[in-house]
Amino acid sequence: MNRQCKHFGLCGGCLFQDVPYPQQLRNKENSLKELVEKSGFPAAEIKPINFFPEWFYRNKMEFTFYQEGSRVILGLHLRHRKRQVFDVEECLISSADTALILEKVRDFARRNNYCAYHKFHHRGFLRHLIIRETKFTHQLMLGLVTSSELNLNVDDFVSAMLALPLRAKIHSLYWVINDSQGDAVVFQKTKLLYGDSFISELLDNYSFRIYIDSFFQINSVGVKALYNNVSQYALALKEIGRAHV
Repeated sequence: MNRQCKHFGLCGGCLFQDVPYPQQLRNKENSLKELVEKSGFPAAEIKPINFFPEWFYRNKMEFTFYQEGSRVILGLHLRHRKRQVFDVEECLISSADTALILEKVRDFARRNNYCAYHKFHHRGFLRHLIIRETKFTHQLMLGLVTSSELNLNVDDFVSAMLALPLRAKIHSLYWVINDSQGDAVVFQKTKLLYGDSFISELLDNYSFRIYIDSFFQINSVGVKALYNNVSQYALALKEIGRAHV
């Protein structure tokens, strides 16, 4: 039986968890072949789509705060009601530590009587929670995104996060202040509350420093395979070039 998140169907994120992963890859391969043929390359060779771990592969997720009456919600948008957010209790594509982190951040928010930011009225405090996890070095970075409307209880937040019994180790805690009216995370001000300013990921012999606002390919295992393929193609092109000298 194909594994499914308890929120599948409700959540606006994953759409194909009811389709076995091998079938998803075959569907993607067939779609790519059809697209290439329509583009005028009927003889092009399409190699099978790479098979990567299907669970807990994302090294970054952003969760949204939402106000429901007097209750603060922290999770993801509903599939059929995009303006609403539901409490996420598990996320099978994010860090395996996600459920514990979300539960503790909700508790912190409610204990401090913080309210969620209203993206249409542009009032409120809590906006997003960023979770970044390196998949090969197992380091965690958390970023709490708020408006500048209130002061954050920094000591309470840091102690609450560090007390969690997590699989990965927290290396960085950030407070991000964003007063922009858009719904995207904008890093107008960043304050390092704990640890290093970056987490480090290791892909073969290359070490990458990832900061709170860094762009980094979301699938670490996939990008490692991509780098290896690019390297092999580059060497092959180099040999072809030598052969024509």
